[in-house]
Amino acid sequence: MSYQPATNIQRQQIFTGSGTFTPSAALLLNGGWVDVTVVGGGGGASVNTGSGITMGGGGGGGSVVRQSISISGPTTVTVGPGGAGGAAPGPSAGSTGGTSSFGSISATGGNGGTSGGGGGKSGGSTSASAGATPGGGGGAGGAAQFSGDVLAAALDPDTIYPTMANGGPGLNGYGGGGGGVIASPDNVGVVVYGLGSNGGGSGGNSSGVVNGQANTGGGGGASGNDAVNGGNGGSGYCVVSWVE
Repeated sequence: MSYQPATNIQRQQIFTGSGTFTPSAALLLNGGWVDVTVVGGGGGASVNTGSGITMGGGGGGGSVVRQSISISGPTTVTVGPGGAGGAAPGPSAGSTGGTSSFGSISATGGNGGTSGGGGGKSGGSTSASAGATPGGGGGAGGAAQFSGDVLAAALDPDTIYPTMANGGPGLNGYGGGGGGVIASPDNVGVVVYGLGSNGGGSGGNSSGVVNGQANTGGGGGASGNDAVNGGNGGSGYCVVSWVE
């Protein structure tokens, strides 16, 4: 009678681009079980119209799925690209981020910022199969409109603007939203550029539009200049962990 020694070595492989996961003989001998985290691409941000409150909205972060799965051989991995920012001149909405996947497990991309100024919604929970644990949605893009007196807001930006223009956080730091851009509805010259969150790009003008960071699933930052494209979303990624 022979015995296979238990080594219990923890392994991990991170995919920043599409490819194939090839299991080792030791992994297959242990049943082929892997823990997978899949993050979709972030949404692109919109570009504004250049006047009024119809300013740019940040892209939403990609969704996140975590699941354990047993594999029996090489498995295809797809890393979703970030969505393209809206094209200038505006108004122009951002595009949805691409779906990332590991075999049958998939995580959808974040929504693009809308051309009407609203921030991109969260990528949303995703469950690829029965029994899967749904992944939390990425952060929504920053809003591009606000209510209340703009002058009062300008005097007290710390308590008013951050909840209006900043991108929302992603699940446990994954795939945050891009920052939006807010302009004064009465054209008094007040413009606020929201910050991105968890890989999301910050909103900005011709010199400061920020793309979502690569391999974070973060949304793109909105454009505050109708001659400049909205920020692109960051690409997603996939992490595979196992014991052999």
